Amino acid sequence: MSFINWDELPEQIRGPGRYAKLVKGEQLTVVLMVHEGPLGHELHRHDGIEQVIYVLDGQVEYTVADEVRILQKGDAVIIPPGVAHKTRVNPGEKVVSLKLFSSPQMKKTMLAGKAGQGR
Repeated sequence: MSFINWDELPEQIRGPGRYAKLVKGEQLTVVLMVHEGPLGHELHRHDGIEQVIYVLDGQVEYTVADEVRILQKGDAVIIPPGVAHKTRVNPGEKVVSLKLFSSPQMKKTMLAGKAGQGR
C-alpha cells in the first residue's frame, strides 16, 4: 500500500500546453492532467486498456467512437478498450481532468481517418 500527496509529485511536461502528474500501481495508472487550448489529441485508441476521464475543471470536447460531447466540471466519460477517441480544448480554455487507465502501461495506437471502433 502506498500513500500519495499529489502536491509532492513531480510535474511532467507532455507537450505544449499539456502537463501531468501520474501514479502507477500494479494494475492501474492515475493521471492528473492539465490541457491548455488550443490543443487536441489526434484520434487514437488504447488496445486492451479501459479509460475513465473525470473533468475537475474547465471544458473539453471528447469524440468517442462516433459520438461528440462537451464535458464540463463534474462530467465523466468511460472509454472501453480499443475504442477510438480524441479531444479538443478551445483557445483560451484550460481543462483539468483525472484520467484512470486499467493498466500501468499507457500504450497508445494512433489512427488516421474518422472516429470509430478503430479495430
